[in-house]
Amino acid sequence: MQKQFDDDGDNDDLDVKQFKVIFLGDGAVGKTSIIMRFTKDHFDPEQRYKQTIGLDFFLKQLQITEKLQVSLQCWDIGGQTIGQKMIKNYLRGSNAILFVYDITNQSSFQNLENWMTFVKEVFPESEKQPYMALIGNKTDLGYQRKVSVEEHSAFADKYGIRFFYMSARTGDNVLPAMIKVASDLADVKKPYVEIEREAMAASVATIQRDHETTIDGKTSDDIIASSSQPSKGNKESKSKDKKSGKEKCIIL
Repeated sequence: MQKQFDDDGDNDDLDVKQFKVIFLGDGAVGKTSIIMRFTKDHFDPEQRYKQTIGLDFFLKQLQITEKLQVSLQCWDIGGQTIGQKMIKNYLRGSNAILFVYDITNQSSFQNLENWMTFVKEVFPESEKQPYMALIGNKTDLGYQRKVSVEEHSAFADKYGIRFFYMSARTGDNVLPAMIKVASDLADVKKPYVEIEREAMAASVATIQRDHETTIDGKTSDDIIASSSQPSKGNKESKSKDKKSGKEKCIIL
């Protein structure tokens, strides 16, 4: 079982750390939706038609270990509605910058180079660099993917940053990814074991889902689930695959 992350219990030995996290990217890539899913576990289907004006601010506390609680200040910047000078002011003092793009929108991915250049102007190499990560959002629309997994990985490798896939709509991998970000910021190498497993499983699942095939309208998960149901009489019948000519065993 996954532990409760929002722990309101009193603990005199509890260490609390707070980090400022900036979400950057083009409009309509889902920055606000990701933050809302993460902080409130809520998704507004109409949000894609709305554009953040100026700046929104959200707060989320996470129990990373039994003795450590991390508070993430999530800054949602409307990059298309405020000037570059103001954005630079907001970026200063940030601990982490998450570059968000829409996997179904090639230009939103290509424009990340401009966003990265912008960040480098605020944080020159001579200064301490904030934690940075790449987020490919809208994996629920994998069948409309325009940005390949290889391009995604290449961008992350180029700048030496972590990368994640997620879906704000379904919630897939949002919480595990953000817990990993919080753990990295707090320099926790091994948070709860079940959290690590969930993050890895969710990341793999989002990639595999794009390539998932169906048989007679059923997904592979449906087929596996149906095959695990108790058999009736455990009888077997054999039929031949018309294409291969080979016999296949069917549980009746």
